[in-house]
Amino acid sequence: MTRNVLIIEDNPGIGELVRMHVAELGMTPVLYDRGDTGLMRFREGGIDLVILDLMLPGLDGLSVCRDIRSSPGYVPVLMLTAKSTELDRVLGLEMGADDYLTKPFSVAELSARVKALFRRVDAMASASLEKTKERELTADARALPSGRIGQRCGAKAQPSSPRARAHAHPQRRPRVTHHVCRPRHD
Repeated sequence: MTRNVLIIEDNPGIGELVRMHVAELGMTPVLYDRGDTGLMRFREGGIDLVILDLMLPGLDGLSVCRDIRSSPGYVPVLMLTAKSTELDRVLGLEMGADDYLTKPFSVAELSARVKALFRRVDAMASASLEKTKERELTADARALPSGRIGQRCGAKAQPSSPRARAHAHPQRRPRVTHHVCRPRHD
């Protein structure tokens, strides 16, 4: 399954650099240079990760992030920006970013952060799938006729060995067995 990464970056050089490295990771990069058009592309669906600059024409990155977070479903957001103060990082994370990387950045670090975000997404999806299976099993058990759970239903276990079958059905036992091994009647 190919992952689609939306890159919203107004600097053409940085946008192209990020696009190349996302492609090298085996993902499909989708590059936009404006916040408003990037957000419109996100709303079309099919995006698995957003790499987002803060200072964008059209619509700023914080507004884009806020809009992404108000959308149904979960798509991780990695902010990639020149705003490097502690306040900027905290604000970005508080607005819904999952990670924050400041410019200038190492492409190796960018790649590692993208991979880490997808590991978290995959782990969340796996945990969600397990919970769904558990709920389905619980729902199936509740669908059984009442009074059956934990109670005898009248069916008897069938013996598996020939000797056990002979003891279970005295009329089918050979006469010799009947004289040698008399069944116990409880």
